[in-house]
Amino acid sequence: MPHFITDKCTGCTMCVRVCPTGAITGDKDAIHLIEPDLCIDCSTCGIYCPYFAIEDGLGIIVDRVKPKDIPKAFVIEESCSGCVFCVEACPFDCITMVDNGSGDFFQVAEVDQKKCVSCKLCAQVCIKDAIVVDRQIPYQPEEYSSFQKPEQHLVPEIEAVKAELSSEDAA
Repeated sequence: MPHFITDKCTGCTMCVRVCPTGAITGDKDAIHLIEPDLCIDCSTCGIYCPYFAIEDGLGIIVDRVKPKDIPKAFVIEESCSGCVFCVEACPFDCITMVDNGSGDFFQVAEVDQKKCVSCKLCAQVCIKDAIVVDRQIPYQPEEYSSFQKPEQHLVPEIEAVKAELSSEDAA
């Protein structure tokens, strides 16, 4: 269900600037409107609204988040396939492809944290689940290595199955 702008709206235009789909319209200093057919229910407008004037589809006011606490997209480089779907999906041009540093010309996605508005479109289109938008994700590059690939916890089980299959083939 689409979001709704209440009469608490002052027309500051913050929601217009951060809406990833252009679903919000309105004149400065006037109550804005959300086009239901364009709203993707990402709540980005409410996260940035300084007047608590945005309701979600259930009629619950979306809480504003302090700018320093707004979750930003984070790329788990080890999982990134370099497909560029996220680059094409981002309406704010905050994702670019960069060399992964291995010298093999393979590129991975990189998010410009200053441009990211936390709309989650990149994470939704990522075929490898390599993009995460979460408040708990560390943003310092030296902390990236503490993340495990989602499949990594299955490695011991996979290796055991491979060993079992190869022993059956040998017999």
